[in-house]
Amino acid sequence: MMTNRYAIPLLILILIASLSCNRKTDKHDPEFRVYNSTNSALTIQMNKQESSTGIEIAEKQTSEYQLLDPGIHNMEVKSSKSLLEHKIGIAAGEKYTCIIYGDPAQSSKINDATFSYKLHNIFEGSENFTKNGFLPSYMVFRDKIKLKKGLSALRAFHAATGMSPVTIKVKDGKSSKSLAKGLAYAKPVLSKHIKSGVKTLEVYWKGAPQPVISREYDFKSEKSYIIIFYNKENKPGIEILEN
Repeated sequence: MMTNRYAIPLLILILIASLSCNRKTDKHDPEFRVYNSTNSALTIQMNKQESSTGIEIAEKQTSEYQLLDPGIHNMEVKSSKSLLEHKIGIAAGEKYTCIIYGDPAQSSKINDATFSYKLHNIFEGSENFTKNGFLPSYMVFRDKIKLKKGLSALRAFHAATGMSPVTIKVKDGKSSKSLAKGLAYAKPVLSKHIKSGVKTLEVYWKGAPQPVISREYDFKSEKSYIIIFYNKENKPGIEILEN
C-alpha cells in the first residue's frame, strides 16, 4: 500500500505532466501582435463568433503576441471613434504582426471595406488594405520565415503619414546594401536576407546625399525583422520589430 509520503509527490508530478500536455496544444494557435503607428492610443478587438480578444496599445508602441483561434476574425479598431472594421484570415500555427497606420483625425467614417472571407496566403510577410489617402488602414506581416544559420530577414514598411518616399540602406563597415529605393507611404518591402550581426541602418529622403536617420542594430541569426518608418510630431523615426 502506498504511503502518504510517496502519494503526495506522485500527485504533484501527475499534475505537472497534465499541465505540460495542455500547454502543447497552444503551439498550433496563431499568434498576433499589433504595432500602432498612428498618433492616437488604440483599442483593437479581434472577434470570432462568440470569442473576443482585446488589445489596448499606445501610440508608436507594440503589443505582446496574443493567442487567437484560427479562422476568420473581424478586426475592429477604435480610438475616440471607430476607425476600421475588417475581416482577416488567421491560419493555424502562424505568427503575425499587424501595423495600424494613417491619421485618425481624417477618418470621418469607418473604413469598413473588407477582404474575402477565405483565409489569406500572406506572401513572405505582407498583405494590406489602403483606401483614400491617409484614412486609417493596416498591413499584416507573417513573421515565421525559414532562414539558414547566419542569416537574418529584413522587411520594411512606410507608415509615416504625410512624408516623402525614402531609401533605406544597410551598412556593414564600408559595404552597403539597399533595402528599399523610393519607398512610398503605405508600401512594404518584402523579405530580403542579410548576414546576421551588427549593422547600421540609414534612411534617406529620396535623392538626398545624407541620411535623415542612422541607427546601429544587432540582427540575430535566423530571426526576421520589420523596419517601420513613422512620423511622430512631424519628425521621422524608425521602429525595428523582431519576430
